[in-house]
Amino acid sequence: MPRSRNDFNNNFTLPEINEELIKIEHMIWSILQTFNNLSREDKEDLKQEVLIYLWQKVFPRYDSSKAKFSSYAYRCSVNFITKRLKRRKNIRLQEEKCINEFYVRLEETRQIKECEVSNEKVRFIESLPQHPTIKKKEKKVIEHIISNPYSTQREIAEKMGYSYPSAISMMMVRLRQKLEREKNAIEKAFNS
Repeated sequence: MPRSRNDFNNNFTLPEINEELIKIEHMIWSILQTFNNLSREDKEDLKQEVLIYLWQKVFPRYDSSKAKFSSYAYRCSVNFITKRLKRRKNIRLQEEKCINEFYVRLEETRQIKECEVSNEKVRFIESLPQHPTIKKKEKKVIEHIISNPYSTQREIAEKMGYSYPSAISMMMVRLRQKLEREKNAIEKAFNS
């Protein structure tokens, strides 16, 4: 069993070093098996990181007078794994926070754009009663929609004295078509 890194490097043969590393590797794997939330790939990655950490940082500091190497390596491995998992968790939490902030900003931007579009529609609808080609019945429907924006076609039909809500629907379709034709005519005049 190695006493120090120099002992490990100088006083052991390659088979002895391999045997010690295999023992340590099995010990690390048994530690990692206690973490059920890790995938097998994550455990393999962590095992490799721990072995590198032990070789680079732990072996040089090992003092055989204070503890057996296996005990020392075990404690260092547990500490390393715990720190690494906390770091991963913190990184994941920061990523989630950034993603949440992004979606909140995206939603705010979408709501602002919807509000702007909605305001444009309201201004357009409010200007319709003064439109010269709109009939009186259509103006009444538009004014009712402006004053009661959440009313159904049935409610509008009852207020207007129509027995079928589809009459209001057809009136709105015709009005939309009329305005679309006027818009196209104006665009055509400007483009020519």
